[in-house]
Amino acid sequence: AIAKYFEGVQNFAESAKAWRLIVELEPANPVEAFWNLAKAESGSLNPKGVRDAAAKLTSLDPKNEQGHNDNLGVLEGHAQIDADPKLAIAVFERVVKDFTGSDGALEAMFMIGSVLGQSLRDYDGAAAQWKKLQAASPDSEWGKKVPNALKWAENMKSRKRK
Repeated sequence: AIAKYFEGVQNFAESAKAWRLIVELEPANPVEAFWNLAKAESGSLNPKGVRDAAAKLTSLDPKNEQGHNDNLGVLEGHAQIDADPKLAIAVFERVVKDFTGSDGALEAMFMIGSVLGQSLRDYDGAAAQWKKLQAASPDSEWGKKVPNALKWAENMKSRKRK
């Protein structure tokens, strides 16, 4: 009932507050509640909030039966990009290592390239990362994004030369 009230909240900070309240007052499905809290904390760029929600969620679902554990690391990495892009890359690399082949690991591979290119202006490094992803999983959702990402990197690299 409470969760339905907050479904339309668009502001991540408000959403995080709402999900914190939900996990306290209405833990009918605590795994999903903590998953939504982790997403809201990531959107509000709060890596500690993501880690706290992730720790609780992981303790509730240690066997990863809900399939969120790989995605928790991706959320933490997203929350970290603006504050510390190199740390975000390290978080994404951990997801790739710990959850090889999962949808979260593939997204993490894509995000490593994105952080290299967009935040660190390493267009060659970004392209190399995306090519690794494409070789590993060309037909995945993330592998299909690689051609456009490579075009973007080449375009940015040519602009940099001018």
